[in-house]
Amino acid sequence: MEATIEHTRDKVAVSGRPAEEQLAGLMIAAYLLWVTVARKEFSLDWTQQNDPVSDAAIWCTRVVKQIAPEVPPSKIRTAALKVQKRSIKSKNLFNPLEYLITYFERSGLLK
Repeated sequence: MEATIEHTRDKVAVSGRPAEEQLAGLMIAAYLLWVTVARKEFSLDWTQQNDPVSDAAIWCTRVVKQIAPEVPPSKIRTAALKVQKRSIKSKNLFNPLEYLITYFERSGLLK
């Protein structure tokens, strides 16, 4: 059977936790935009009720809510914190490929 984009996408979506993987991908994109376009530090602060406080946390919440309003704030917070933890510490990232390689190495997906 010839592999098609749709077939491959459907097969990937079945394995693992697709909603969390998609949210992680969205947070990576939000992070890269924040540090490369806004050129700001990706500092994350939330209240105990998962309300965003810092500018980067507000940005992450707004990005996700525009695309997937059903995602609870606690999941947004967790995904953003994972991206922050696995990220290269840099205010200005001009090499997104290097960032992605480092991110996936730190997440255990690349060895």
